[in-house]
Amino acid sequence: MTATAQITDPNPPPSTIHPATPAKPGSSLTQVIVIVLSLAVVSLVGYWVWREKFASGKTTTPRDSQASLATQETGLSEGESTVQVAASAGLTPEEVAKQAFKAKPAVIVTTSPAQVANVQRMLKAVGSLEGFEEISLSPQVGGRILAIHKEVGDLVAPGDLLMEIDPQDALLTVKECQSALNLELSKLGLKEPPGQDFDVEAVPAVQKAMLLELNSLRTLERVRQLASQKVTTQDDLERAETNYEVAKVEARQQRLLAGETIAAIRQKIALLKTAEKRLQDTRVVVPTLTCLEGDVKVPCSPQLTVAERHASEGENVVVTQISPVFLLVIEHPLKLKVSLPERVMGQVKTGQKVRVTIEAYPGEVFTGEVKRVNPTIQRSSRTFEIEVAIPNEDRRLKSGSFAVAQILTDHRPTAVVVPESAIVRFAGVVKLFKVTPQKTVREVLVTLGERIEQQVDGKSVPYVEVTGDLQPGDSVVTSGQSQLVDGISIELRGPAPGQPAESQERAASNAKSEATAAPAKGAHQ
Repeated sequence: MTATAQITDPNPPPSTIHPATPAKPGSSLTQVIVIVLSLAVVSLVGYWVWREKFASGKTTTPRDSQASLATQETGLSEGESTVQVAASAGLTPEEVAKQAFKAKPAVIVTTSPAQVANVQRMLKAVGSLEGFEEISLSPQVGGRILAIHKEVGDLVAPGDLLMEIDPQDALLTVKECQSALNLELSKLGLKEPPGQDFDVEAVPAVQKAMLLELNSLRTLERVRQLASQKVTTQDDLERAETNYEVAKVEARQQRLLAGETIAAIRQKIALLKTAEKRLQDTRVVVPTLTCLEGDVKVPCSPQLTVAERHASEGENVVVTQISPVFLLVIEHPLKLKVSLPERVMGQVKTGQKVRVTIEAYPGEVFTGEVKRVNPTIQRSSRTFEIEVAIPNEDRRLKSGSFAVAQILTDHRPTAVVVPESAIVRFAGVVKLFKVTPQKTVREVLVTLGERIEQQVDGKSVPYVEVTGDLQPGDSVVTSGQSQLVDGISIELRGPAPGQPAESQERAASNAKSEATAAPAKGAHQ
């Protein structure tokens, strides 16, 4: 079909001017309508010319524009004839719409294959490293510091000497208590402190009183026998009875005195031990620690690091001071306390692996493990706290460092990922377009997962995990989605200038074979 165009002279010859005639009713409204329609037609033609010349990137001549316009008018008439023929054939409106839809030209797009990636689901949190245990040491006795044996940064173990305080006062107190103890022991005729099962009847004074009591008892028995024979007087009998009672009371008194002396001895022993403890406290040493093995705490000897020192030689220290003299830190392992939002509490469990990065070591990842999960949630922030243990045998990590933790909550080695550019979001719907073998596209609703980075031709390309009707190796549209609808025909965009035409097909084939053969590696961002 040939399109014809009628060209009119833009400058027609002046016509004969006739006298003004009265305007007919409605002629002004008709002129306004004609002007509006003319402006609309001019605007549409101008937009079409601009689109053909600038939007498509081609420069067209007026003759090409007229030919193209004629061609479009011809195609439109052909489309209308197709619809009319389909309608005359007895088809339904839906079938007529499909026939008209198939008559549309193919949309030029670019595609990329869906891949299999090793996706790790992680929770990101930040916090500060702390010593697994931090021990503050203060002196138990006051006095002048004689010597300091450890400095900041030194490694120490339980029992190591840190500092010495002048022991002169404590030594004098020990001697005084020892002398008082010896005095009490001499009262009982003992050289060593008596034990818990000591018998007071072994004391000489008690033994003497018991013998006197026994002698008085025998004398009383003889006097009673003589009194029964009327040999002695009643006064002698009463005197003998009185002597026996006095001897019995004296023996009981000696037992009480011996018990009192034993109690005094034990008191002096306690005072002596207290004085010896004060003498021992003049030497500030690393305390003995306990470690948890299973459910039982046992003594252990971990290495500690002197983190702080707040005293100097010659300085006087007092027991009532609040600030500690030494701060000791267990640096192996370290612990990281972080707060997580309430919504992820069901995803975090003890034993999960944690990846930790430190600004001091860029690009290096340290591995830890979740040791404790706080069972309560803070009402003010709606967060809960977890504790991560991080091995630090070489002691490169330092307490107080800022750390970023990634908690591994799930691992999917065969997750399906697509380029992030393939995702289309509209009105709360997340979808993508999958290419069918018939060179058409099918709309697929998907659910997004983790975002990863893949290396493509030496560049980092963002990919995203998707869940839906999509298999590894399926081609998805990555550009031109704004012109796509379900079932429309597509055409792959040609290669870049200077690139062979078969290179794009080869790249797509290689990506598809890699996606089906070996899973790609991904890292959560």
